[in-house]
Amino acid sequence: MFEQGGFDPNDVQQYLATNKLPSVPVKARNVNGYGGGVNDPGVELEAVLDIDMVIGINPAVKEVLVYEDGDDPFGVALIDALTDVAGDNLAQTLSISYGTDEAIQGNAQIAAENQVLVQLAAQGQTVLVSSGDNGAYGRSGNGLNASDPGAQPFVTSVGGTTLFTGPNESYIVEEVWNLLLSSLGATGGRRQRFLADSFLAVRDRFVGQ
Repeated sequence: MFEQGGFDPNDVQQYLATNKLPSVPVKARNVNGYGGGVNDPGVELEAVLDIDMVIGINPAVKEVLVYEDGDDPFGVALIDALTDVAGDNLAQTLSISYGTDEAIQGNAQIAAENQVLVQLAAQGQTVLVSSGDNGAYGRSGNGLNASDPGAQPFVTSVGGTTLFTGPNESYIVEEVWNLLLSSLGATGGRRQRFLADSFLAVRDRFVGQ
């Protein structure tokens, strides 16, 4: 996984011990000579969360490689980390939980990322990227903005939905995560929003059976 800073391995071990998970090896791979260590508590929190979830979802994972660069701007750190992942050719799956508007990144940055992502795809390395935290409008809030690198053609962009189920876990409907009106963010992309009373009507019909 790619992280924009260092993390404390003790925080990961505490999570694994608390949840009785195996002690999977977690190895830091410093990018551009980054010295490691916690340079930003907020980034450290996200890095540890990312690592915890990988092991929590798949306790049989062989190891977690963390490509971290806490010194360079996002665009530089991202391309150089991708280049290192491609050059090492060790990771089967790469997870990236960061991104920003394509309009902010610019065409040259997007093209440079794409070149490395093509190599990763050719080598059989899967890249999963967050679809963003600000819905269809991105961070700038000026028109529609997809999140980069989540919008790249050689990655799988991952967002979130709320799933509504009926008896015996029968599928009712899903709603994209969208709390923009409450200033709590939204998953990236754009999807038709269902009316709340329609949800209630469908739910009541299934639950009443």
